[in-house]
Amino acid sequence: MKQLFIMANWKANKTFQETMAFVDELGQLMHKMVKNDPEKINVLEHNFYSIAAPLTNLSALMIMLYKNMQKRKEFYNLEIASQDVSEFDQGPFTGDSPAFMLAALKTKYVIIGHSERRRFHRENEIIVNSKAKKVLEQNMTPVICVGESLEEYNENRTKEVIEEQLKTSLKDLDYSKIIISYEPIWAIGNKAATPKEANEICQIIRQYTNNQCKVLYGGSVNQSNIHELGSQPNIDGFLVGGASLKAESFLDLITTQID
Repeated sequence: MKQLFIMANWKANKTFQETMAFVDELGQLMHKMVKNDPEKINVLEHNFYSIAAPLTNLSALMIMLYKNMQKRKEFYNLEIASQDVSEFDQGPFTGDSPAFMLAALKTKYVIIGHSERRRFHRENEIIVNSKAKKVLEQNMTPVICVGESLEEYNENRTKEVIEEQLKTSLKDLDYSKIIISYEPIWAIGNKAATPKEANEICQIIRQYTNNQCKVLYGGSVNQSNIHELGSQPNIDGFLVGGASLKAESFLDLITTQID
């Protein structure tokens, strides 16, 4: 069975209370699932999955997933992730959330360089690289996003754009300690790339990093296409948006089984 890594990116959705309710419901659904089909335990223990909640809700995830600072076993491999991190450390940086603060909340993964951060907050590859280093210093795993625009896609410049983003974003990083997510900007919240397209670009990323890191695909992933996309040899998992906002559909995604 292929091991998948599935990360929910909630973006600017859910309150603190809604986050706690989601995790509570997810736990109940997990319990019911394995009670009805004990073999599902194998999938829950085999795949890796996390929830990237808004910064205000990370403590809600920690409250629900940990007891006396120890991970609750009934949530299997579910981990905490952040949607962003500051490029700075402790100090006079109003509004920033440094990596050490995220680590204190049991955060394991941090999304960096999402296209929405690049578009609305003018982040570039130099900032992405700086943030990744801060995350690694705190023994967390950066999930670095790359992707091309619709214009670049139509001009057949995808490979060129992706490699240019990787060149600066990954400078001086240990590839074995990072995850890269390919998110074609034209596919986010719209239509997914075909399995063939997604696999080809993930292969380019895999070759660039000497096959040392996991490569995810993100862009309109849901229950109807995750199996076909997950069957592609160069795709190790997914960064999922809207389809991860309901506990039932998220459970469907994280229990995807690729033989």
